[in-house]
Amino acid sequence: MGQNIFKLLEIETNENIHSTFIASIINSNEFAKEAFIQMIKDVCKKDLDIPNLKAQTEVSLSTNETGRVDIYLTDYDGNEKKENTRIIIENKIYAGDQNAQLYRYHTHLTNYEHKALFYLTLEGKKPSNYSTFNFDSKVHLKEKEDYYLISYNENIKKWLNDILISTEIAKDLKIYIIDYLQIINELTKMWRDLENFYNSNEDVNSLEQKSYLELKFWEFIEQRIIEYVGSSNLAISNKRYYSYNKILKCQNNKSQRNYGIIFEFKNNINIRIAVKANECGSFQLFISKGSMDIKKNEWNNEGQKDLNYYTNKLKNKDDMKAIGKEVISEIYKILFNLT
Repeated sequence: MGQNIFKLLEIETNENIHSTFIASIINSNEFAKEAFIQMIKDVCKKDLDIPNLKAQTEVSLSTNETGRVDIYLTDYDGNEKKENTRIIIENKIYAGDQNAQLYRYHTHLTNYEHKALFYLTLEGKKPSNYSTFNFDSKVHLKEKEDYYLISYNENIKKWLNDILISTEIAKDLKIYIIDYLQIINELTKMWRDLENFYNSNEDVNSLEQKSYLELKFWEFIEQRIIEYVGSSNLAISNKRYYSYNKILKCQNNKSQRNYGIIFEFKNNINIRIAVKANECGSFQLFISKGSMDIKKNEWNNEGQKDLNYYTNKLKNKDDMKAIGKEVISEIYKILFNLT
């Protein structure tokens, strides 16, 4: 068997690549699109069969606070009509939920008559309350009413296997689909193994486990800060620039980059919590205040505090939460001192 193209390019866990590949298959021919629409119709029990439906990725919605949609299916033809169809798919491989993310997407969809919101994960994992709950209005989205769960392991695999047996799909496209199905099978198994490791609270013994534990660390920091300050105190959604793939590359000495989170508060306080990975294997955490230059995509540092915590020394789930709480305490001190 030849080299798997997704492995060759080292993009197996890149969510944007997964979204782009799925959207490309949907748009490749009518049979693939109809099969996909039928798959999601079976889940949500809604009439979404629109002939000219097209899939887009990384779509910016109408307001700054709604974010960028991973996969956006619409029959929009240039005329803004309320009856047009809008389907949003939030795609999660290893990344955690963002603040009120599904809640904000659901709010966007209320402007349209024919709509559906899906949460796509490897094995049908439910979104966190952090994503479906609005801390200010106290409104909580309901599964199977406001949003629906779909998975790579069940729904996407079935859709792709249905495509493979069709005579309406080009042979070269089928080759890529076979490669992609292999990646889905491997990712699903890896995700299950990492979740089992995390819940067992055992010490890390591989780069994959170490990276996954740190991913959970960043999610813990992010969620607790939002819960503490409330989403109304944020100017926009927090800027996340960490990911499992980025952490793994740094842990594997393939990259020495900053990664972390930037919080922008409405009182013009901007706080960045991040880690600097270097060639010596140091993953020291630091907290800084400053501002983000959007045009240059650069952080203007106005003051920094290095912490005596190193993410590459995280051992297990309890260790991660203990250090996470101490880091959050340091962030709170900065907030109190600045306000």
